Amino acid sequence: MTKPKDLPLIVIDSCCYLHFLLRDNPDKAKNVADLIRRHDKQHTVVVPTTVELETFGRYKTGPGGKYGNKPSQFRKRVADARDWFSTQRFMPADLDPWVANTSIRLMSQNNLKGMDAVVIATAIVHEATTVFTYDDQMLKAASNIPEVKIVEPPPPGTLF
Repeated sequence: MTKPKDLPLIVIDSCCYLHFLLRDNPDKAKNVADLIRRHDKQHTVVVPTTVELETFGRYKTGPGGKYGNKPSQFRKRVADARDWFSTQRFMPADLDPWVANTSIRLMSQNNLKGMDAVVIATAIVHEATTVFTYDDQMLKAASNIPEVKIVEPPPPGTLF
């Protein structure tokens, strides 16, 4: 999918997709659902490949890890998450050298974990306006990263 010229780009972190898919926190799930619902209407959702992978990896064990080490559940849950992502018309974003180099800078300057830095770097490289996350470390680093706004997903109807 290509970026529509008249819509801002946003990036949604894996923790948000997990709240949406697991429904483990109804308020957070509702906030993320609203962001997803507005895709192609008010903004374009950019999905870093690493976000999909991290979402699959954490989704496979279920809410609170309730499925433990059950390979049959893992396969089904990863397939379900993959099927859901494949039905969305999000803009994919691969980990390329520009994202990798920006991630390295962000990690060293802001004490970020690799995957978190990749999410933010993807937003910067693709000129997204906002990264939505519930990750405390990413939110804490927001004030040191002027290239993109990093915030929690707002309640439905309050984004625009």
